[in-house]
Amino acid sequence: MSVKDFKVRSTIFQNGRKFGDIGAYERLAGIVEFEIDPDIVCNSVITDIKNTATNSNGKVEFSSDIIILRPRDASKRNGKIFLDVVNRGRPTIIRMTDVQSGPDPIPTAQNNSLFDNQVAPYSTIDSFYSYPEIDNAGPFPGDGWLLMQGYTLVFCGWQHDVLPSGDLLRLRAPIVQTEGSAVSGKVLCLYEPIIPGNVMLLTSSLGNAPVNVYPAVDVNEPTAILTVRDHYFGPSRTIDRDRWTFARETDNGEIQQDARFVYYKDGFESGKLYEVIYTASDAMVSGLGFAAIRDVVSFLRYGSATINSPLNESIDYAFTFGASQSGRFLRHFMYLGMNTDEEARIVFDGIHVHIAGARLIENNWRFGQPAHLSPYSPVNLFPYADIEQIEPVTGQTDSILKEMFKSKKIPKIISTNSSFEYWGNAAALTHVSLDGSKDLEIPENVRIYLISGTQHSAGPVQLTNLGLRGRAVGYLNSIDYRPFIRACIKNLDRWVSEGSVPPDSLYPRVDDKTGVMRDSLRELYESFPGPNIAANLLPFGRLEFDKYSEYKTYPLLVPELKEPYADIVSAVDIDGNEIAGVRLPDISVPLATYTGWNQVLDSSSDIPMFLTGSTIVFPKDGHLNDPRKSINQRYKSKDDYLNKIKTEAIKLSNSGYILHDDIENIVQKSDERWDEFTQLSG
Repeated sequence: MSVKDFKVRSTIFQNGRKFGDIGAYERLAGIVEFEIDPDIVCNSVITDIKNTATNSNGKVEFSSDIIILRPRDASKRNGKIFLDVVNRGRPTIIRMTDVQSGPDPIPTAQNNSLFDNQVAPYSTIDSFYSYPEIDNAGPFPGDGWLLMQGYTLVFCGWQHDVLPSGDLLRLRAPIVQTEGSAVSGKVLCLYEPIIPGNVMLLTSSLGNAPVNVYPAVDVNEPTAILTVRDHYFGPSRTIDRDRWTFARETDNGEIQQDARFVYYKDGFESGKLYEVIYTASDAMVSGLGFAAIRDVVSFLRYGSATINSPLNESIDYAFTFGASQSGRFLRHFMYLGMNTDEEARIVFDGIHVHIAGARLIENNWRFGQPAHLSPYSPVNLFPYADIEQIEPVTGQTDSILKEMFKSKKIPKIISTNSSFEYWGNAAALTHVSLDGSKDLEIPENVRIYLISGTQHSAGPVQLTNLGLRGRAVGYLNSIDYRPFIRACIKNLDRWVSEGSVPPDSLYPRVDDKTGVMRDSLRELYESFPGPNIAANLLPFGRLEFDKYSEYKTYPLLVPELKEPYADIVSAVDIDGNEIAGVRLPDISVPLATYTGWNQVLDSSSDIPMFLTGSTIVFPKDGHLNDPRKSINQRYKSKDDYLNKIKTEAIKLSNSGYILHDDIENIVQKSDERWDEFTQLSG
């Protein structure tokens, strides 16, 4: 057991707000300190764990921020831990399960009374033992559905590059050292500007988001390279070294040397892909994030002979949820065998992996960037599926769950993906052979669901074309799939605690032709108004990196894309709506064509809009340039439409894909959607 100390302070959550019959919640916030034995076999999978400083006990020290929410009334606690793998330091699971806004305003730094009843002690020195300033950290419950279930919710920092902040949970990991000195190495950073500018942060994080970056060792490094491409794996053009420098622009317009930024005199253009390769320092033992999650849950669940648990209660089961980056973390967590603790006990009984696609996470490589999302990253390497496969060129045999099956500590797993993950993150490779010729066997402990016709995150009723990378050609996808996520959480709990088998997996299959190659759908979509499928969709195939060392330290430079893998997506009906997967009422009783892709507006390189899909509204009345039936041809009236919505929602509820309690909410949102769409249609 690597937990060394657990320092938390108890306060009343949200001024005592009551969450249904469960009542008020207590909030425990603070820091958990670890010292991990690098010589234990199960810890050897952590890259560079033996290349860092140890304490007098020969152990590696690190720490994480932590928040625990639990019902104040002990009799209302359900005896189950639900750990939310925070995304870039922020909680996600409550936002993913709240379908209504809450009664209280979201707290800010100026209004933190909803989070704490006293001022937190704060150290301006970011030392190993400093108390974390996390009084403004989430979660921010809306309708609070998850809290109404009585879980003890746990949020723990695992990501080494999260910035010190009052509202982010982070991991404090030690620096990689050899012979007592910090190591250096080549790093690749990618930048896709949303708007033109002259400054790039040295990170491959989404949208150039601020993170702790690897600084350049030498701001005058002559061998550092900056290139530009029109799209991934397209031809690159090297930018002359005298046109850029490691620097940033100050508030008064001066150019100041800075080892964390690149300043480009000619300016970065939106729609282009920039790559900088340079020598960096201060690599962290980032894989300790996996140990932090494993060991904090093991400690809370099983206790310790030497340290008092802040819970002081019996825990029957433990669950976890991770979305997007955090879902990829959970896939990698399972792949490394981390769901078994140092004493060979199971950590999580139930695991919900959401919108992760087929990827892992760049959290166990030297100079890794956990937020790295590009196809250049080693997170895109084989394996992808839960069962063993053979990579046909390399002959490698591997699977995501191989270590779990070896340990015989096997959790129940639900994997959910939006349509975007099939179009942009190769989600089909989790259940289809690499060449797309056959469906793979799905283990009995796994359920896989495509949420038909959806984008990466749940969409709002209100239509907009403003996305993460500027404006899209068409409206973003507006399907709110959160009622389905609620049902998945209920189903996972019942599967683990009661042995109640969840509904069947639903996803595109090769054998029944509901899974097709994505390019086969271009002609149909081109007949509709609105966005077309972008020409430069993200490729996915076998990658070759130049080097591979004993520490799994890929240089993280641009690999060569070799043989492509199958890009299977769901087949569609005549309206362009997906046939496979869980078809929510938006799809079965449609007012629009919904896709998992969109296109950047005014893009010279014809690139897809990242993480977003489309809502292509049907015409209200017939339209000569639109082959799809109009809204008025489909439905006699708004009431007719809403009655059909309710009928489909009841069917889904009876099958276990949504909860009965969410039917009326779905009808209400459909009522709003009718008004929104019929006003804008045509």
